[in-house]
Amino acid sequence: MKYRDGSLFLGEDEVRLLSLVTMSNVETTYPAAKYITGLNEIQTEAEEHIQNIVLQKKPERRRSLQTDMLKQLISTCEMFKGRGYASAQEAGCSIQLH
Repeated sequence: MKYRDGSLFLGEDEVRLLSLVTMSNVETTYPAAKYITGLNEIQTEAEEHIQNIVLQKKPERRRSLQTDMLKQLISTCEMFKGRGYASAQEAGCSIQLH
């Protein structure tokens, strides 16, 4: 991942992994703030789903699998946000969220 002129440029492997994890089409270039905000939104949704799953009366094994998958999604979002912030820092810049 590279940062240039306020945008983040994702590598091919990053696009592939993030596309698989988020189950959506991920572009190669994003405005940095939009990228971080989008990952924050995904994390928030995943955390809300975990809370809802915990309250449901499903078999323990099924609940555990669902929450484990969502926790992996949250972890992956954290990793990609960290890469974004690090790329901006390496370029001598910072990402300002609005």
